[in-house]
Amino acid sequence: MKVYELSSYDSPEILAPLIANFGFNPIPPTDRETRTWVVATLADKYLGTAIVRMDEENRWHLWYAGVLPAYQRQGAGSKLLSVIENAARDAGAIALRTRTYSRWTEMRYLLTKRGWAFVNAALGDHHDGVEEEWLLPLRRDPLRVVLVGANRDGRGGELYKAISELPSLVQLVGVCDADPLVLKTWHDVPSATNISDLLAIVTAEAAVLALPHAAYKRVRTICLDHSLGLLHEKPLACSLGELLELQDRITASPIPLVVGVQRRSHPSYVYLKQALQDDRPHTLIVRISLGRSASDVTSNGQPSGKWRDSLNLAGGGALIDIGYHAIDLVHYLLDSPFVTIACNLWVGDKPAMGGQMETAATLVGRCGNTWVRLVVDRAGQKFESVFAVGKTTWEANRKEVSCDGQLQFSCGDSWDLALRGRIVDFVLACSAVAKPVNLWDHLAELRVIEQARTLAHAQGLGNVGVDSWTT
Repeated sequence: MKVYELSSYDSPEILAPLIANFGFNPIPPTDRETRTWVVATLADKYLGTAIVRMDEENRWHLWYAGVLPAYQRQGAGSKLLSVIENAARDAGAIALRTRTYSRWTEMRYLLTKRGWAFVNAALGDHHDGVEEEWLLPLRRDPLRVVLVGANRDGRGGELYKAISELPSLVQLVGVCDADPLVLKTWHDVPSATNISDLLAIVTAEAAVLALPHAAYKRVRTICLDHSLGLLHEKPLACSLGELLELQDRITASPIPLVVGVQRRSHPSYVYLKQALQDDRPHTLIVRISLGRSASDVTSNGQPSGKWRDSLNLAGGGALIDIGYHAIDLVHYLLDSPFVTIACNLWVGDKPAMGGQMETAATLVGRCGNTWVRLVVDRAGQKFESVFAVGKTTWEANRKEVSCDGQLQFSCGDSWDLALRGRIVDFVLACSAVAKPVNLWDHLAELRVIEQARTLAHAQGLGNVGVDSWTT
C-alpha cells in the first residue's frame, strides 16, 4: 500500500467512489487550511481517504477518514493515520483530534489500537447518534517514567498495563516498591526499594505514584526535588494542611501534575456530564462499593494486616479511599463543590467509634439547588451507579447511560479507556510549555471529607437510612 497527499480534497475522480460509500460533511469555511491523503494499492486502486483541518493556532483535526469495508483491518487505516500523525508532528502540532460515532466500531478499534484516548461523548445532531471525541498527543520521543508502587496485582499493575498499551507516548524506565518480593516480578526494567536509589540509576522525566495514602508525602517530596512530573493516584493528600503545603511548593517550582481520578475520563460519566448541562438534577445519588475481601478491610473491628486497615498508612477509611472518588465525581458532574450537611461513618454494620477507621460512609450535602447523597463502602458486593433526577431520570454506571429507563449510550466495561484518558492528560501536561498549578478541585474534595468527619462526630453516629432515599 502507498499513501498520496492531494493538493485539494476537490479531486472527484479519486474521492467520488470513497465519498459515495461514506457520505461527506462540508469543510467549515473558517478553517485556515485543509490537507487530504488517500491510500491505494500498488496498482493505484484507492482504498480510503482522510482529510485534516488546521485552524489559526495550528490545531489539527482529523475531519474525515474512511477505508472501504473490503479493506478494513488490513493496514490501510493505520497507514493513513501514520502519515497524518507524522505530518502533524513535523508541523509542530501538540495533539491530533478527531470525532467519531459510537456505532462506528471499526474506527474505535483503529484509534484504540494506535494509542488514541477517548476524551468526550455527547448526543450529536448526526443520524449516527452519540458523537465521541478522541485525542492523540504528539511527541517525538515517549515520556520516560518510573512507576512507584509496582505491585502488579494492585493499582500499579493496572497503570502498567495502560502504559504498555501506549508505547509511542510513554516508556517505563524503572520501578520502585518497598517489597523486594514484588520487585522480583520485574525483570525487564531497573528496580529499587527506595525511590532515591532508583532515580540515581535511571533518567526519568516523570513518576507514576500508586501508593498507600499516607506514603505519598515522603515519596512525592523526593520526586519534586528531582523536578519530575507526577501522575498521582488519589488522594493527593490526606489533609487540607498537607495539600496547602503542596500547593505552595508547586507554585514556587511548577511541575506537571495530574491526579488519577479516572471517572472524569470514563465514557459513561463524560456522557452523563454533557446530558446534565441541559437537565440540572434536583437530586444526585452516587453509590460505590469496592467489593473488597473482608480481610482487606477489617475482621470484627480488629486490624487485618492490610495497609487499608492501618491508620498510619491509609490516613483514614472509606471517606479518603473510595469517598474521594465519589466526591470528585459529584464535583465533576455538577461543575461546583457541594456543602456537607450530614455524615455517618460505619465499621461493618456498627457506627464507627473514636480511633476506628470507617469501612463505609453515608453523606448528605447540597450543591446549589441539587441535593447530593453519597453511599460508599470499601467491602460489600462490588457495585457502582449514579442517579440524577431532574426533568428526567438519568442512571449511569461503568457500562452504560440510561434516561427514563431507555438506553442512551453504551461503552462496555471501559475502565481501560478511563485509565488511558488520565495518562494522555498527563502526557499533554508534560508536553505543554506552561505548567499551570491548579489544585483547587482537590482542596474542595478534602474540605468535604474533613467537614464530613467533623459532622459525623458532632451529630452522633447512626443509620440515617442508607436505602431510604431512592429514586
